[in-house]
Amino acid sequence: LLKLFDERKLVDAIVVDKVIGRAAAAICAAGGARKVVAAVMSRDAKAFLASSTNCVTCIAEPDTVERFGAFMSERFLPAAYLLRNVPNVCAPVALAPSWNVALGGGFRWGYWHFHEALKQTLVRAGVPFDVLRESEQTASVYSRYGAVVAPMRNFATRAEREALAAAAEGGTELVLDSHSKLDLTNATVLADLRNEDRLAHPPGGKEKMGRPLRAWALARRDAWRKGMAAWSEEDGDGSYTFAKELDGMRFVIVVNDTRADDRGIFGTFCTNDWYRPLCAARRIRTHLRDAAGLTVTLFNPTDGNHAVTVGREGVVEGDFAPGESKVYCLASRPPAELSLGLRGEPCVGGKVELALSLVAKDGSPQRGRQVVRLRVRRPDGSAADESGLAVLSGGTGSVVLRFAHDDERGSFFRKWKVEAEDLATGLTADLSFALK
Repeated sequence: LLKLFDERKLVDAIVVDKVIGRAAAAICAAGGARKVVAAVMSRDAKAFLASSTNCVTCIAEPDTVERFGAFMSERFLPAAYLLRNVPNVCAPVALAPSWNVALGGGFRWGYWHFHEALKQTLVRAGVPFDVLRESEQTASVYSRYGAVVAPMRNFATRAEREALAAAAEGGTELVLDSHSKLDLTNATVLADLRNEDRLAHPPGGKEKMGRPLRAWALARRDAWRKGMAAWSEEDGDGSYTFAKELDGMRFVIVVNDTRADDRGIFGTFCTNDWYRPLCAARRIRTHLRDAAGLTVTLFNPTDGNHAVTVGREGVVEGDFAPGESKVYCLASRPPAELSLGLRGEPCVGGKVELALSLVAKDGSPQRGRQVVRLRVRRPDGSAADESGLAVLSGGTGSVVLRFAHDDERGSFFRKWKVEAEDLATGLTADLSFALK
């Protein structure tokens, strides 16, 4: 836009862009644009352009910003709090990017896009995988996996080569590409990964890089599934399943937003297909390994129903909307009670600690991690700043409540109120108090 502005090409022009904010709106208006059209436009930009141009159009629905904010606070952030830094249950495959590839001219090959394409290929094949950091690329870590994909090893340090060689000798299958200069035993070389047209943008251009890897993964997937913590029958055909575990509590994530054909994300971002639904609504059957005797619940369901029926052989079924994800929580002991308590005396201008506790039927703290939604309300019913999400570790957690000097103290009939809900089970608790 700035270049067009400097060249005076915005005068009486029709500007079409994906996103228009205040800065872009100011440039269009100052440049004399006749009409501005955007897929997403901020409220300030729309108001500004409406007073400066003859016509302004936002393709997105009028309440897009509000709906996105609600999605982030109600759906995305709770799952992010639950799964943050929770390790994956050991996947059958590890992707080991070469962080030294830039020294050998890796950026000339589109280094970042190359690895992203390989990640997407494994997702679309329905195979769980880990991405190893440089510090994790050791023989002992490699040995945990049935296979290690080590792309773009045109340049390798002695330590890298020795680690890969030791893993190969120990039985781990290595997957290399035509960039590799390594001569290792037990290695599969997928020469076709080197696609000379990968930097162009024809439909499916970058997907061609992953076809050999996908064929390789699909040939081994059924054997790998025997040892997976969870998998879905629709994986590789528009869904993706992987598992995480923390302190004896397992989380199984099922995603319904992957494309199964060559019109993947790298083949559509330059076309209008980018804006079309990622996939169709479907019913997904997920197999949970060692689910017998465990309590399975649905985390933060849209309809409020946390109950999950586990069928024979640990199979659960769920109806998924386009682009929807679900998190199944597997616990060895079902929680029985959520409780709240205050540590200290609440007073005007002071602070108090709100203690949260989630215990099992035997009174012991619940294992793993829990996310609780808090609603802290003043005596007049308005929400306090402390409303939001609280994370419990091992069934316990706390939140500090702070009170201003002009906060209403409350009375017998008008009190401060705290409402809490465990998002994995639906258990609730509440607490009322007045300030002194």
